[in-house]
Amino acid sequence: MSYRHTRSALAAAILATLASQTAQAVQTIEAAAPQVVVSATRFAEADPRVPANITVISREEIAASPSLGLPDLLKSAAGIEVRSLYGNMGIDAAVDLRGFGDTGTSNTLVLLDGRRLNPIDLSAVSWSSIPLGNVERVEIIRGSGSVLFGDRASGGVINIITDKSSKPQSSVAATVGSYGYVGLDASTGAASDSGRFTINGHFADGDGWRRNSDASQQSISGRGALKLARGEAFMDYVFYDDRNGLPGYLPTAQYRDDPRQILAKFSKDKQRRDGYLVRPGLALELTPSLALEVELAADHENYHADNVSFASVFQRRRDMLSLTPRLRWNHGLGNMASQTVVGIDYYDGDVASRSTTYAAQGAKQQST
Repeated sequence: MSYRHTRSALAAAILATLASQTAQAVQTIEAAAPQVVVSATRFAEADPRVPANITVISREEIAASPSLGLPDLLKSAAGIEVRSLYGNMGIDAAVDLRGFGDTGTSNTLVLLDGRRLNPIDLSAVSWSSIPLGNVERVEIIRGSGSVLFGDRASGGVINIITDKSSKPQSSVAATVGSYGYVGLDASTGAASDSGRFTINGHFADGDGWRRNSDASQQSISGRGALKLARGEAFMDYVFYDDRNGLPGYLPTAQYRDDPRQILAKFSKDKQRRDGYLVRPGLALELTPSLALEVELAADHENYHADNVSFASVFQRRRDMLSLTPRLRWNHGLGNMASQTVVGIDYYDGDVASRSTTYAAQGAKQQST
């Protein structure tokens, strides 16, 4: 055999060995960390082979990210534009999936474990109600999801999956940043044969880049679950409070002189909000081929803005009640695997607002 043939045979053997080792490594990784997709079928699925363009931001990626909140985290995904109005805590941040621009908020549906968070009055999602430390992963479905999720899903769906792990754990993390930013996150959890629980606390405070752009954010959230013979009953909850300054606009001349300054009339403008989300639910395996999941949720928020610059006060109260039962039937279709998912999403929302400028004004909206 010539030298050239010997070298070619050796190179082919090396490539074959590397390909075999790479394939074994991929199989090992897939076996160790199987991907789970919830959004595409409204049920937890171990097999992600579904006809949808899905991106998953995993727990490991969240832990490795320097993001301070969910809006910051979503910026890292392709095709998502996040416009944060009040600093890096993401208070009132607008999320736009697939480039809808000013109408992005109305065409991007945000879900928490399959339940919609978009308010009925077209205001922004309250990101303070979703502490980043309570997030297991984020699933992003591009393209219209209206068939499964109803309105506001023309651009796509962002489904935030909370941590439901049953492993005993405790952690504390502190963050220090520029412009006086400090943050503290703590969590603990335990499990037994009869059930499990997790509790998460979050606190953040910062001065902001501009004057009167200080902000604070705090929340407590968690989950309790009771194991049943063929499933579990659970309760998710979150209580939150945030507040921040409203620095207002700057004319061009003042902006060029010092973009961090504010006009004197905006120095006392502030806003704050507080609320809660309580969601009891049930997951049962009725038969080996039939599964039931149902959640009942109560969502409440109070908002108050003091616009001293315009001698006005704005108040809004929002309440939402939802019920989302669904059944999954694995029935097969001849020799092929097939399943049918049937469910109902019922939402009843009520918003009442009141503002005082030169005269008192009020408005109410109810949506079912």
